[in-house]
Amino acid sequence: MKAVRVHQYDKAPTLDDVPDPSVQGPHDVVVQVQGAGVCRTDLHIIEGQWAEKSGVSLPYVIGHENAGRVAEVGPAVTNVEVGDKAILHPLVTCGLCTACRAGDDVHCESSAFPGIDTDGGMAEYLLTSARSVVRLDPSLEPADVAAPADLDQGKVTGRAILVP
Repeated sequence: MKAVRVHQYDKAPTLDDVPDPSVQGPHDVVVQVQGAGVCRTDLHIIEGQWAEKSGVSLPYVIGHENAGRVAEVGPAVTNVEVGDKAILHPLVTCGLCTACRAGDDVHCESSAFPGIDTDGGMAEYLLTSARSVVRLDPSLEPADVAAPADLDQGKVTGRAILVP
């Protein structure tokens, strides 16, 4: 698949061929990305401002404002089916730690943030968790709603674009 990856901070990302993600665990969901927002955070990542904070190894795929169609689901996924349109919450949480069980997912002990500390959605496909996938009304188009996946105090922080 094609993916936008940062190879070196303060250099333009490149469009690369990388392996397609696949379901590995029972709650995994692979989404065909049909919209990915560009956020100021993506620009800060490219500029290297998040290099130490994210701890990610380069190269990696950016993009944390994503929406698309469900392409594959793990055997325990019940909230979406293959073909559903979906928007993806940018924080992938376990649902089992003390913070998650208390409803404080933002402090999940084993969270991942696609596009920040794991491969993100500026790619043809994105691997995430069922907990992060929200089915869209069929009348909505993923490219029109991708950016609101990441809201900052009620304001959209990015703009939806189509991934090549």
